[in-house]
Amino acid sequence: MKVQQYPVVGMTCASCAISLETYLAHLDGLKSVAVNYPSESIEVTYDEDIFDVNQLVVKAKEIGYQIVLSSESDAKVEVGLIADKRLSTLRNRLIVALVFSSPVFVLSMFFHGMFDWQNVLLFFLTIPVITYSGAPFFKNAWIRLSHRTTNMDTLVALSTGIAFIFSTLNTFWPSLLAIGDVEGHVYFESAVVIITFILLGKYLEERAKHKTAEAIKKLMGLTPANCWVIRNGEEIEVNTKDILRGDLVVVKPGGKIPVDGRVKKGESYVDESMITGEPIAVPKIKGDPVIAGTVNQNGSMRILADKIGSDTVLAGIIQLVTKAQNSKPAIQKWVDKIASIFVPIVIVIAAISAVVWYLIGPDPRLVYAITTSITVLIVACPCALGLATPTALMVGIGLGSKNGILIRDAQALETLYKSDVIVLDKTGTLTTGKPEVKKEVWIDNDIKENFLPALMSIASESGHPLSDAIVIRHKSEASREPVKDFRNVVGQGVIASINHDQYFIGSQRLINSNNITLPLPIETSLADWQSEPFSIVFFANKEKVLGLFAIGDTVKENAREFINELNRTGIEPYILSGDNDSAVKHVAQQLGVAQFAGNQSPTDKAEVIKALQVKGKVVTMVGDGVNDAGALAQADIGIAMGSGTDIAMESAGVTLMYSDLGHVVKAVKLSKATIKTVKQNLFWAFIYNIIAIPLAAGLLFPINGFLLHPMIAGAAMSFSSVSVLMNSLRLKRISI
Repeated sequence: MKVQQYPVVGMTCASCAISLETYLAHLDGLKSVAVNYPSESIEVTYDEDIFDVNQLVVKAKEIGYQIVLSSESDAKVEVGLIADKRLSTLRNRLIVALVFSSPVFVLSMFFHGMFDWQNVLLFFLTIPVITYSGAPFFKNAWIRLSHRTTNMDTLVALSTGIAFIFSTLNTFWPSLLAIGDVEGHVYFESAVVIITFILLGKYLEERAKHKTAEAIKKLMGLTPANCWVIRNGEEIEVNTKDILRGDLVVVKPGGKIPVDGRVKKGESYVDESMITGEPIAVPKIKGDPVIAGTVNQNGSMRILADKIGSDTVLAGIIQLVTKAQNSKPAIQKWVDKIASIFVPIVIVIAAISAVVWYLIGPDPRLVYAITTSITVLIVACPCALGLATPTALMVGIGLGSKNGILIRDAQALETLYKSDVIVLDKTGTLTTGKPEVKKEVWIDNDIKENFLPALMSIASESGHPLSDAIVIRHKSEASREPVKDFRNVVGQGVIASINHDQYFIGSQRLINSNNITLPLPIETSLADWQSEPFSIVFFANKEKVLGLFAIGDTVKENAREFINELNRTGIEPYILSGDNDSAVKHVAQQLGVAQFAGNQSPTDKAEVIKALQVKGKVVTMVGDGVNDAGALAQADIGIAMGSGTDIAMESAGVTLMYSDLGHVVKAVKLSKATIKTVKQNLFWAFIYNIIAIPLAAGLLFPINGFLLHPMIAGAAMSFSSVSVLMNSLRLKRISI
C-alpha cells in the first residue's frame, strides 16, 4: 500500500470535502481517502498494482474539483499560480458586485417607487451581479445537483435565482403573478446583496489561506540558500540542497548553520534561541552538536554533516507545523451541515405546495401554485444564514484587534473558549526572556569599589548576554578602563588585562582551570545558590575570585494573577519549556502551577500536547519562539505573544499585540462571546423561516383565507437579516 498526499483546487466549503471524499471512496484499489478543506489537500492510501492515481484527477473533475499530481516542487508552483489567479478573479467579481449592488440597494430601500421605470433600471443593474459575480454559485450548484448533493452554493444559487426570476417576471409581466389587486413586488436588492456578502466572505477566506503558508516559508528560510563545504581539499560554495551526509561544512561568523552535525574544528557561541527558546548563546567546541537554522555568532567552525534535508530537526518542526495545520476544523461546517439538510426540505415543501395548490386550490390555480411555491423559496432565502457567521466573526475580530488581540483565522474563535488546558512556554511568555542579575556577592565593599570599573570594562567588551546583564545592573556605578589582550575562551568565559593586571569573567570551569582561589564568602554563596535556577558568573583576578553573580530570568509582573484567573475559569495551566528542569520547577512553584516539564525539545512539546488531546482535552498553546511553532500548530488553538518571532505568530491562530498575559484571558472571553453570538444569529436566521414557511405554503388559507404574499415573505426575510446584523453589532459593546 502507498500513501500519497496531493493538493486539491476548487473546494469552497467543508461540505465540498465531504462530497469529494464520498465520491472517490468507492474507487477500486483505493484503500482510504481523506479530504481536508482547510489545507485543500487529499491523502489517499492505495494499491499500486490495482489503482492508477490519474483516476483521481478524472473523477474529481466530474464534480468540479482539480487534483494536482505534479512533483512536489512543481505542484507547489502550479497550485500557487492557480490560487493567485483564483484570488484575483474573486477580487474582480467582488468589485463588480459592490459597484452594481450599491445603487440597487439604495434605490430599493430608500427610493422605492420613485419613478415608473425604476424596476427596469434595477433589472439591468442586477444582470452583471447575477451573470458575472454570482456565476460560480450557479455553476457549482448545478454540479452538486447533477450529483444529488447540496452545499452553501446551492443555497446562494437557489435564493438569488428565485429572487431574480420572480422580480424579472414582476418587472416585465406584473399581471402574471398578481393575486387580486395586489401588485407584484421585486427583490432585486435581495439577490445582489446576498451575492455581494457571500463573495466578501469568500475573498477574505482566500486571503487568509494565502497567509497560512507563510509560517512554512519562514521556517524554510531559516536555512541558508548556499553554504561552503570542503571537497577534495578545497573550499567551494554549493546549494544547501546539494550538501551530502559526511560533508565538512564551513560556517563563518554571523552565518546560519545549514545542517545538523558536530563541530569538527573551531569554537564559537551559537544562538539556538529559535530552537530552544532560550536567549543565552551556547558555547560550541570540537565534538559538540549543532542544529540547522541556528546562528553562529563570533567564531569560524567546520561542521561534519550528520543529518541533511528532511532529516534535520528544523525539517521535523516544519513537518509538525504542516501536519497540524492540515488537521484543523473549519467553523463554516456548521452552516454547510445545516444547508445540506435545509435546502432539500425547502425544495420539497415548495414543490408539494405547488402541486397541492394546482390540484385542489381555487382558481386561478396556476397563479396560486407558482406564487406559493416562490413565496416558500423566498421566505427560506438564506440571506440571514449567510450573514449569521461572517458578521459575528467580523465584529468579534474587530473587537479583538481594538483590544490588542489579532485573530488569524476564524476557527480560532470557534475553539478557544472550549479550552481545558492552556500550555505555556516559560521564557518570553511567563518570564521576560531577558537575563538579569538576581544576586551578587563581593569579598567586601572595598573590593567592589576598586574592581567594579575593571569588571564593567571587560563585560562591555564581551557582548555575551550574561555579561550584558552585569553591565545593565551596574552601568551607572562605575567608569570604564581601557581593555587589552581580550581573549574569549569558548564554553568558559573571557580573559583580559587592564593596567597589566589580568582578570577572568566566566564559569567555574574557567576559575578551576586557572587554579584561582575561592574566598570563604564566595564559597558560601556558591553553595547556597547551586540549588537555585541561576547561571553563576565568576569575576576574578589571578589570585582569587573577587565577586560572584547569580543571573536568571524574571517572572512577568502579572503572571501570578494570570494563572489564578485560569484556575478560576476552570482552565488548567501547564508549563513546557526547553530550559532545564530546575529553572522550570522554580517558575512553576512561584506561580502555583502543578503541571510542568523542562528540557522539552520542539518535538517533545508537540507530543505532550498530542497526548493531552488523546485524553479528550481541548488544548491551547501560548508561546513566542520558533521552538514553539510545532506546538502552536499542533494545539487546537495557538496563541503567539506579540514580542515573539514571526514564525510563532504565523503558526498560531491568535497573536497578542502586547506581551500581556491578561490578553490570553481576554481572548478566551472574546471567543466565548463571539460564538454565543454566532449561535444566536443562526437561531434568528431560522426562526422566521420556521414560522413563515408553513404560512407561505398556505397552511392557514383553508381556515381563515390568509395567504402570505411574496412581498411579506421578503419583508420577513429582510427582518431576519436585520435581526442578525443588529445582534452581531451588539457584540461591539461587550467588555472583555
